[in-house]
Amino acid sequence: MSKKILAIDDSLTLREFINRCLSRHSSDYVVILAKDGKEGLELAAKEQPDLILLDFVLPDLKGDEVCRRLQACAETAALPVVLMSSSAADITRAQAEFDTVVKVIAKPFTPELLCATVGYVLREIGKRNAVASPAVAMPPPPARVVTPVAESAFDEVTPVAIETPVPVTGTQFSGDTGQFSLIAVLLALEQDHHTGVLRVYANSEPIQLYVANGRPVLVTSRDVKGYLRDSTQRYKKEQTKALEACKREQVKSGRPVFLQMSEQRLMSVQEAAEACHEHGLRLFSQIWTAPRARFDFESQTDMPYSTADLLPYDGVMSDWAMETLRRAGDEFRSAMAWGEPTGIPAYTRRGYERIQQIPLNDEELAFAALISPTRSLGQIAEALQLDVESAQRILHRFLCLEIFDYWPASLLRAA
Repeated sequence: MSKKILAIDDSLTLREFINRCLSRHSSDYVVILAKDGKEGLELAAKEQPDLILLDFVLPDLKGDEVCRRLQACAETAALPVVLMSSSAADITRAQAEFDTVVKVIAKPFTPELLCATVGYVLREIGKRNAVASPAVAMPPPPARVVTPVAESAFDEVTPVAIETPVPVTGTQFSGDTGQFSLIAVLLALEQDHHTGVLRVYANSEPIQLYVANGRPVLVTSRDVKGYLRDSTQRYKKEQTKALEACKREQVKSGRPVFLQMSEQRLMSVQEAAEACHEHGLRLFSQIWTAPRARFDFESQTDMPYSTADLLPYDGVMSDWAMETLRRAGDEFRSAMAWGEPTGIPAYTRRGYERIQQIPLNDEELAFAALISPTRSLGQIAEALQLDVESAQRILHRFLCLEIFDYWPASLLRAA
């Protein structure tokens, strides 16, 4: 049965790209194109599409206004929308505001990501409609997929961690990264809008991540040497004089030296916030390559006084996590036994959804665009003119975010 897809975008190039990709992907897709919000609203009412692909920034209307007008009209109120934008923050806010926004996709996107997103959304809509009809029997949920590791890494495959940590008491939970993946823990904080502190014990002193309503605010530690490791911060004369005393206070209380300097008027609030952000990202990056780490989360009604001048991260948790991963050092080499680069990266079950929320850099975008069931890591590195280690570094970020799996070539050949 054919499916109508209405694409609303002011770029002729992108409209043609969407039309070409979807038409080639499936003969069941009927693609309708609109150049602005007004034309899109008219076509939505007339054509009653199964799905709307909506650019957030249009010459006449913003995406959220188009969604508002769609919902205000009885004929279009229930039409599902996938928002497209280069700003993850914009589309995430719109997704939270409108129930009809079922998915977001960050520009630029590859043909594979576009087709996978459209296919996924249409399948989910079909499932909901089937659930709404008591005459249709739903199949049982799929079994949990086993995720393999790199070829030559281990003799057996290891299972994917479950999606969220198990609560201990109230809103507190604990565990270790051998039981729950670090990204699963972070996404659980975001999903449940937690406020409090996540302590991760990779070494003797825990790394502390303060979150407000599920959004990162501050990363710190009493291990001041680890906190300032690889620091490029330059200090003025008066700041240098106060630095040792500030370090001693951080060892005692965990309050970063930069916040102390701000309180002493030796540094502006903005400078302190920027320094805390950068050093926090570097500090948290160490956890991704730790062999195993314990963690616990303590809910707090209010954030500590020392974080009062800091704003929560303006973006989704996956985006923040990727920022920390980009600062990971050479320890990634031992984070897994890579073996020969003949393994094949492939999207996980939720990888398509997560990658849409992250503004990727040029190398990451190029890497993601080359993902194919028949293309090995070595072939991707060659196509991008990267050495294998650089390609492994990029892949490691996607593996930690559970966007990609890395399938041994021998396992795929056997399948």
